[in-house]
Amino acid sequence: MARLTLAFLLIQIIYGGFVAGLNAGLIHNHWPLMSDGQFIHESVLLEENSWLLRLTEGKSGVQFVHRTVAYVVVGLILFLYFKSRNYSLSVLQKKGLNTLVIIVFLQFVLGIFTLLYSVPLWLGLIHQITAFILLDTMVFTLHRLSK
Repeated sequence: MARLTLAFLLIQIIYGGFVAGLNAGLIHNHWPLMSDGQFIHESVLLEENSWLLRLTEGKSGVQFVHRTVAYVVVGLILFLYFKSRNYSLSVLQKKGLNTLVIIVFLQFVLGIFTLLYSVPLWLGLIHQITAFILLDTMVFTLHRLSK
C-alpha cells in the first residue's frame, strides 16, 4: 500500500509541475468545484484535442487531474495510517506515519489557498517546498515500513 501511495504522490508532483509550467493555477480559482458548480470544467470535456492532450497540455485538464489526484493521495495516506494501526509498529514507523498525515494535510490546505489566492509567488513556493518535504517523508516512511 505504501508503494502505491508513493506512485500516486509522484504522479501528483509531476502534475504539480504541469500546473506550474502552464500557469494553470491562475484559472478556476474556486474550491471545491472548479467553477460555476462544476466538478470538471466544461473546457476539459469540449476541447477538440485527444483526452491525453487535454489532461497533459490543457490548463483546465491539468488542473483537474492535479485536484483529483490530491484527493486520492490524501485518501491513500489516511488509509495507510489507519490500516497500519492494526500492526505492531516501531517508534520510527509510527513517527513516519504520523508525520506523513500531518504533512499531507498541510500540503492539501496550502494547495487550496494557493489556488484561491491565484498563486502568489510566496505561497506557490511554500506549496512546492512542502511537496518535497511530503515526498521525503513518504520515502522515509516506506523505507521504515519495509523493515
